[in-house]
Amino acid sequence: MNIGNMATGLAGLGLAAVIDLNCRVHSPGSRTIWRERDVIAFSGIAGTSLSLLQCIWEGRDVSARSVITLATNASILFYALQLPWGDPMRDFT
Repeated sequence: MNIGNMATGLAGLGLAAVIDLNCRVHSPGSRTIWRERDVIAFSGIAGTSLSLLQCIWEGRDVSARSVITLATNASILFYALQLPWGDPMRDFT
């Protein structure tokens, strides 16, 4: 399995986690919320790193697929960074 396929898979995993976090109704103290946030953060960091590696590997002839994968993973990473890390009044009461 090459780097581009792994980065694409992580982009899909991150997008699925974002959709699940935003569309499913969770109880306030649910561990599922934290699990989804962890998956989003991990896939954003690992996917962006692998996408950058793939773009560097391709050099000047970077493909459109690699650029789109990089943009998707970077968007997931930025989404993960803007998520609140915790609200004790809401999450643990």
